[in-house]
Amino acid sequence: MDDQNNFLHQKVNVKKHFSNRELLLYDHFYETTKIYPKNLIVLQNFVFFFVDGENYFEAKRFLHILQKFMVNNVILIIRNEETLIKMLYNLFPDSYVHDISLRLSKKIVVSIHILSLFQTKASIRYWNLYFKVVNQLFEDFVEFEAHPGVSIIINYKIVDV
Repeated sequence: MDDQNNFLHQKVNVKKHFSNRELLLYDHFYETTKIYPKNLIVLQNFVFFFVDGENYFEAKRFLHILQKFMVNNVILIIRNEETLIKMLYNLFPDSYVHDISLRLSKKIVVSIHILSLFQTKASIRYWNLYFKVVNQLFEDFVEFEAHPGVSIIINYKIVDV
């Protein structure tokens, strides 16, 4: 249990070099919110803006304006966190997360236990795609301070309510 706890509470770094499109989105985010994002990652049609915690709620106020500008994208404003556990809770809405568990083996598997609030096949497809994108985000951009080079798999389990 201590190994799991230590792993979940280790520091993480999001490393990213911006593409030209991402630089334009970065500038647009600042022009709209007057907040500089700490990081910006575009994966498929998901746009992740990472902001400092003290700017999070202010930035969220502009989500609908940003969404109008980027109609074909899912815009996510995420608190920029330094530990894995906090980053996981910020990537997934609190109203859906029931628990997070970790299995340490050859590959590290993090399971997000989600309350069974799925109403339609479309929402199930969205969550499947979102988990795929979050896995890609961790694979390509997240580095673990205490375990460099380690990769994790994030999956979900539905908890009936």
